[in-house]
This record gives sequence, C-alpha cells and structure tokens, in this order.
Amino acid sequence: MDIQIKNPGMPPFKVERPTKKNGIKWSFNAQKITDTFRAREGSITLPREIPAKQFAEVLFAESGKTAFRGYVEQYDIDNKRTKTLTIQGMEKQLEYRYTPDFFYPDGTTLSKIFTHAATINDPPGLLLIANGLVPPGREYTVRDVTNNTIRLTDAGTESRYSNRNLYYIDYKYLKELPTVHDIGELAYIDKTHFRNATDLYIRIDHDYSRSWMDHGGLICDGVNDTTIRLGTCPTGTLSGDLPIRAMEDNIADLITDLVTGHGYHMHWRDTAKYLYLDIDDVEGRS
Repeated sequence: MDIQIKNPGMPPFKVERPTKKNGIKWSFNAQKITDTFRAREGSITLPREIPAKQFAEVLFAESGKTAFRGYVEQYDIDNKRTKTLTIQGMEKQLEYRYTPDFFYPDGTTLSKIFTHAATINDPPGLLLIANGLVPPGREYTVRDVTNNTIRLTDAGTESRYSNRNLYYIDYKYLKELPTVHDIGELAYIDKTHFRNATDLYIRIDHDYSRSWMDHGGLICDGVNDTTIRLGTCPTGTLSGDLPIRAMEDNIADLITDLVTGHGYHMHWRDTAKYLYLDIDDVEGRS
C-alpha cells in the first residue's frame, strides 16, 4: 500500500511503504450506511519525525488506484519513536456543514438536490452549499441602508475568497452576483458585488433582501471545498416541497435522510483528487 500525505498549504510527500522493519502500520475501513450517517475511518502509525500535521490530507493507493482518501483528525504521540494519526474519510466534513434558509420545491430532481455544480435559476445543490456557503452569523456591516449594500471585511481579493464566483439564494433559486469594476457602480446596479484587496461589498436590494446574509444567502464557490462531488445519481424527483432551515440540519444527515427516504443507497468512491458520492438502488458498503 502506498501512502501520500499533504499538509495544509504544502506539497504532498510519500511515506515509505509499511514494513515490519520500519514499524509503519496502517488500517482503514468502509462503513455500511443504513439509516444514519457514519464516516469511514483509518489510522497510520509513523515514526515521530515524519511531519504529518492535523488536517493533512492522506491518500492510500494500491497499484496506482486510490483505495481511501481522508484527512488527519488528530494525532497521538505513542512513545519516543512513533505517533498514530487518526484519519477520517473526506465525507466526515459534511457533519460540520449546515444549510441556509430556502426550500426545494415539489418535483425537484435528486441530481439537482445533491449536485456540487452551480446551477443558476435552480435550487442550490447540497454539495455546492457544503463547498461554498458563507454561513449565517458571518459578521458584516451595512454600508448603504438605502440600497442594502453590505461589507464583509477580510473577504477581498487577497483573502481565501479571492476572485471566486459569487452567488446568492433568492428565496429558493441560485442567482449570479456579477462583479462591478468600481465601488461607485453599486449605487445604481443592483445584485452585484465589488472587491478590493481586503473587503467584499455586495448590493442586493429587493423584497427578499433585508437581512439576507443572516439567513445564509451567500455562496462563494469552493471557498470551503470538501473535495466531494456528486457521481452517479438516479432520475427520481422530490414529492412535495422540502423547507430547509438555516443551521438546523447538518448536510451529512440531510443527504442520508433524502437518499434512504427515496429508497436508495449511498456509496463513496475515492479518486486522487475528489471523493464522489454515488447513489443507486444497490445496497453495499460505502
């Protein structure tokens, strides 16, 4: 088994293949998903001098094929020579991702509900939300109360928000937030944004706009990327409206409830770059 570790902000490095002599040990398992969500887990015991840090990405591969991909949740120093890394599958991140206020209308396809892609004029997909929602409670100030322009500090072009695409949720549909090139243009162009090096300014001035940030209405594409993408998905549709309340359900549980509630099963498919969520009618391991 080949093992690769990538610490945050650093290039990846390979770990010596486990042998009895070097004392490196590894394990991981796949959890069978029934009606509750449980992420896959793994562990590695390494010499202490190997610089694996918390939140490092860990990839297991055999004969060039990815077998398991996760991140270091924590590590424990076993003795003077070794440490053990506790690894969670990438899907564990979905337990810490929450939803904004909106709803999925009757007849929405399952692929649109689960998608990671930005589908304009459709309800936002749960994986898009997981990867990019600016959560309710994010601090902001009102710059111009007459046209509802707000300012988010530390969200400019030199931040992790950078020049990522911005969207907002208009009650139930995803809408684009195009950029303007001068902050003065916000005074007369609605549903736009302006960025300088440090701050982000957004104008959304219509009936649903008041306190829209408090409801989790902003998505910055990939700013909190879980690297989880939708793979295969059946062609089913939602029966009845599904209201979603801000910060009420984590996305892991919501996806699980929707999948199992429609009579399907979830499977996790690892690749070197992404973890794919496959949904079908075949029961199996994650």
